[in-house]
Amino acid sequence: MDNRNHWRIKRLTPSVQMLRLQRDFSSGVSRTVCGKLIWRGQIRPSPLSCEYTVEMRYRPGTRPVVRVVEPTLLKLEGKGLPHVYPKDELCVYFPRDWDGTTFLTDTVIPWVSEWLFHYEVWLATGQWCGGGIHPSIKRKSAIREEQETQRETAAKME
Repeated sequence: MDNRNHWRIKRLTPSVQMLRLQRDFSSGVSRTVCGKLIWRGQIRPSPLSCEYTVEMRYRPGTRPVVRVVEPTLLKLEGKGLPHVYPKDELCVYFPRDWDGTTFLTDTVIPWVSEWLFHYEVWLATGQWCGGGIHPSIKRKSAIREEQETQRETAAKME
């Protein structure tokens, strides 16, 4: 008998993830569509925080995609949202931290709550205190701002 794959940890299926989400976040709504898990639920990062409606989409073999649905995330004047991918997808973990073998309720959901907490601190202070490495993908608005700054600098030099 070949036992080489016996000890390999297997990814949790969307259905298993959904059952755990329904158990731990009973007010949320989850469904699986074509092998993809879609979950929408509420997260309150602290007792003083507002409640955020979050949507998470996950297909095995890819990373979970998380966005805040409500309320609309505010931006500080002259600044984009910190620590997000394009389309305001939250950056809540290093890619190597997610492999599909752990429950979303034990990993990604707490990471989202922590991100929201740091977002609220950022709104109050203008400083991102959540650490991490910011995504290297530049948003179109950041590229436009950078180009405008370069044009202004070039105009001053003339």
